[in-house]
Amino acid sequence: MTPPGGDHQGELGRRHRERMAQRSREQTAAVAEIGPIPKVKNPKRRKACEKDLHKFLVTYFPHSTGLKPFSADHRRVIERIQRCALEGGRFLQAVYRGFAKSTIAENTAIWATAYGHRSYVVIFGADKGAADDQIESIRLELETNDLLYEDFPEACHPIRALDGKPQRCKSQACDGERTHIEFKAGRIVLADVKVPKGWMPRVKAGTRAPCAGAILRTKGLMGGSRGMKHKRPDGAAVRPDFIILDDFQTDESANSPPQCAKRLNVIKKSVVKLAGHSKAIAIVGNATVIAKHDAVDQIL
Repeated sequence: MTPPGGDHQGELGRRHRERMAQRSREQTAAVAEIGPIPKVKNPKRRKACEKDLHKFLVTYFPHSTGLKPFSADHRRVIERIQRCALEGGRFLQAVYRGFAKSTIAENTAIWATAYGHRSYVVIFGADKGAADDQIESIRLELETNDLLYEDFPEACHPIRALDGKPQRCKSQACDGERTHIEFKAGRIVLADVKVPKGWMPRVKAGTRAPCAGAILRTKGLMGGSRGMKHKRPDGAAVRPDFIILDDFQTDESANSPPQCAKRLNVIKKSVVKLAGHSKAIAIVGNATVIAKHDAVDQIL
């Protein structure tokens, strides 16, 4: 038997739950929506670095690659990396310890994807620990570097909007459209966004951002690389198009002929074929010879 007023109380409870659920949906939508993308603060500064990796490293990273003037050796190495990213080819450069190889590699990956020179960049380090450190370093630059945020808001604004909460990636939207941004172990997928009116001089509103959907990955060389591809929301399968080999051997592996042979085998049979069997991939390596006849020495 229903108590007096029971139906009325039940209806009030149902309406309250509906209001709370609607309020929760509205709050979630408000947090998820990040648009529109801010305008580029200094288009001239951005344009000056588009085809000049050295200038980009010095200009946008004052606390790392821009902290001190580069030496002539650094300039030659950076020029070769730039050539590989823009034109393709396969290069290995022998450099000494303390050369800032890893920092240059990380910031180069940002340059290559931010301008749209490359759509899928992979940095291979000696082991998983090195790879984890590098993806975290790249993430911090994209999230906290104010100079990058000013001139590359299409890359940095969606990341800052996550507020350090990767779980927001799935619901993030820009002007009502999902960004498909991703933050996973060893991988960052930049937001797939369109630029607003006035974003950059002579760029039509609604144009897809140069870095839209670009992928940055870091892996240990021996961690497996076969079948490394990414499926985009439109169904297109994207494969790596620029590889950076960053000090890809350890002291232990360099002094072990069998381990050297394994690393060379991975590079020859897996890494160079990541773009597919019918397409050449751009690869640049920056590494130090640790022991005579180690993997780096043999490639050189």
